Amino acid sequence: MGDEENTAVSSGRWQDLVGELSSLYSHAQQRSVRLDQVQQELVVTQVQNEELEKRVRELEREVQVWRQAHERECIDKDAVEVAKQALEQEMQSLKDDAPLIVCLIDGDGTIFASDYIMNGQQGGRAAAQALHRGMLEYLAPHGTRAAVCATVYCNRSGLRDTLVRTGTCTSQQFDAFWIGFVQAASMFCLVDVGPGKEAADAKLREALRIYARMPQVMRIFFGGAHDGGYRPPLSALQTEGHLDKVVLIKTQDDIALDLRTLNLSTVIWNGLFMPQKLQIPGNANGNGARGTAGGATPRPQPHMNLPLGATPRMPNVNLPPEDSPRPDPPPGKRYPDPKIPLGRHVPPPCNFFYLISMCPQGTKCPYGHNFILNPDQMAALRKAAKKAPCYIVNRNQKCPYGERCCMSHKCPRATNCPYIKAGKCKWTGNFMHDQPAASPAAASGSGSG
Repeated sequence: MGDEENTAVSSGRWQDLVGELSSLYSHAQQRSVRLDQVQQELVVTQVQNEELEKRVRELEREVQVWRQAHERECIDKDAVEVAKQALEQEMQSLKDDAPLIVCLIDGDGTIFASDYIMNGQQGGRAAAQALHRGMLEYLAPHGTRAAVCATVYCNRSGLRDTLVRTGTCTSQQFDAFWIGFVQAASMFCLVDVGPGKEAADAKLREALRIYARMPQVMRIFFGGAHDGGYRPPLSALQTEGHLDKVVLIKTQDDIALDLRTLNLSTVIWNGLFMPQKLQIPGNANGNGARGTAGGATPRPQPHMNLPLGATPRMPNVNLPPEDSPRPDPPPGKRYPDPKIPLGRHVPPPCNFFYLISMCPQGTKCPYGHNFILNPDQMAALRKAAKKAPCYIVNRNQKCPYGERCCMSHKCPRATNCPYIKAGKCKWTGNFMHDQPAASPAAASGSGSG
């Protein structure tokens, strides 16, 4: 009995011990698994830490680079600021010093009055004084401290020959006038650009560009109102905001068509420049001679209008008769080939330039301005021009030349034009196919028939 009880107690105790051992083994196994997980997490964490440390080192290097760049930029900024202040002080000192008044004159088109030129050196000095006084009076009272400079650009020999031919002055008077002009003031000068259509234009354009950008220049008085070719450089100044410095010297009644839309300030100094176009006497060509009181028979004097300041730029000069030897043309000019129609020359003569002495396109014109035409060629050019429509009226705009226009303002077929309905007629402007109003003479003639 006692042995059975001991056996039962031992068996129960043994089961308890097995249960405790099983529990301890289970806990140990769980801890082992957890330890493995922790070790894996530790490895991952170490890898991440290494990557983060590497990234931190890279960022530190990058920050160092940017810090150095920032320091350099700060140094450069300070240097630029110092230079800016120095330039501002210099510009202010230039403005505070004597300002500059500039006069740029196209001497081939803006010509001093004959009264000045005929008086030689005395006339040149008087013209320079009048020009100087006119500029200061225009800017009064702001121009009292200003320095004044004036430059005249021209083809000196061509201008002299033209003035001598028109009887305006002699060669001696012309040369003496310019001596007096340039000696009248230390900053007054004459630039002889020589022959060539755009020789003076090119120098004037560059002078306009340079002077307009100078801060010390108050005003630029520009003597080029006759030439629409100056529109591009003036338009460039308008884009840059410098056009308000330019004052246009108006010498004739009208300003070139291309310059009107710029709305430039203008000044008129009456009596200082020639107010009208020159008239150049040509050679006789079939006209009868008139006897003088002294019995001499002078050459007839047919005249043709040329633009103000015409030199070899405007060559509408009569040729001698065909049977006489033809002189060599001036530099840059040419005679048309008599075997080729005028319209087939390359380029052909410009209708506006030769027939009304005013080309609206100026130096941009694609047609020729360097021909020397005789009266027969001028008549042929005028007849051919009337066979083409006026491009201004074709755009439904008012032609500024009116009845003087060398082109046609009406279709010659008028209301009977067979091309208008097909849209093929060259006369495309409004009212260009209206029946022209009959003149009173024509009306009376038809009534008496």
